[in-house]
Amino acid sequence: MVSAIYRTKKAVIVGDINQIEPIYNNVNKEFLKNQKEIGQKFESIKIPDNSIQSLANKNTDILNKNENIILNDHYRCEKNIINFSNECVYDNKLNMYKKDDKDKPFLDNMIALDVRGKKEKDYYLNKLEIDSCIEIIKYIKEKARIEKEEPTIAIITPFKKQKEELKNRIEKEKLGDIKVGTVHAFQGQERDYIIFSQVIDSLQPKSIVNFIGKKCNMLNVAVTRAKKQFIYLGNLELATQANNYMSKLIKYINKNGLIYSLYDIEKTALVNNWDERILQILQPGLELENDNIGIYISQHSEKGIMKDAKQHYELLRYAIKNAKNEICIMSPWLRKNVIDEEFLNDIKKLKENNCIIKIVYGFKKIDANTSNVEELVTNLENSKALGYASKEEVIEILEKMYKIIGKENF
Repeated sequence: MVSAIYRTKKAVIVGDINQIEPIYNNVNKEFLKNQKEIGQKFESIKIPDNSIQSLANKNTDILNKNENIILNDHYRCEKNIINFSNECVYDNKLNMYKKDDKDKPFLDNMIALDVRGKKEKDYYLNKLEIDSCIEIIKYIKEKARIEKEEPTIAIITPFKKQKEELKNRIEKEKLGDIKVGTVHAFQGQERDYIIFSQVIDSLQPKSIVNFIGKKCNMLNVAVTRAKKQFIYLGNLELATQANNYMSKLIKYINKNGLIYSLYDIEKTALVNNWDERILQILQPGLELENDNIGIYISQHSEKGIMKDAKQHYELLRYAIKNAKNEICIMSPWLRKNVIDEEFLNDIKKLKENNCIIKIVYGFKKIDANTSNVEELVTNLENSKALGYASKEEVIEILEKMYKIIGKENF
């Protein structure tokens, strides 16, 4: 590019600084090492802020500084899809011509699926998201067969390892011509349906969260590849709290599309748009009929969901009565209307039958290494972690539980 510009009297630079930037990490490391020697000119020539396009914008002699000529007529995406970029990236300068059609899988053209898989320890690989991607593809194809359509589908992910494993699974499942690639490889392409696999989980450092969403570029490219439907797949709690373009995108979908979640009852579209296949996408591989608990849930709930406190309590009691080798109960609350004499007697029976019992209580981090029950409850009270229970009630419960299962198991 430099040599081409050097040989011309006038140049027209065509591009978009809000889409994928050049990969410059290795060069930039060397550049940063010499910041002191470069001196005052460093800010004006530092690599992250000075692509050829941005330099052209700054140095044009026919436009105002940092102003460019925008090609503002957009025909690829349905209006509700491109409008995310129009509002959040292009200052509402785009003319959007393609009408919305929400008569499609998931009942909208901007979708977020709350799948909270765990990233592998040593790789940017999220197997649960891969399972969900496979189910999404099958779901779209099922709907397309009914409508006698042949949709084009692609999966975009920020990470190479996720891309490679997705390709392997798609080939293994014989799902046909499904394009899979990193965001960088997808610029300039388009498909009817775009699935964006986030990969990262809530344990990731801020730097990785910012890698995806600090700048608009990556998500802007991903969203604008979709002609008919964009599907964001991943941990929506993490995305919502990212405080960058990830959270802007989820906020936009919540307002203008549909969110499907088993973790956020207020926002989930499942309440009004129940679909067992969508449940299978949110919980891929879930087979309720395989064990006693699964059979119980199938027989005592609607579509596998416990909807109220009574059903929840009855399931807990069933699990305690049917535990054989090990049971772990996790709850923010300790209440006497749950931990009553019948509950305590069932726990005693489990202990007598050598069942391993662990009970984890609380919703705030406190110092649990205390010498006695009163001290622990005081810590809970001071951190406002007693919930609705009284101090005396929790002391009584703790003393009974310590005697039955031992402090180390509670």
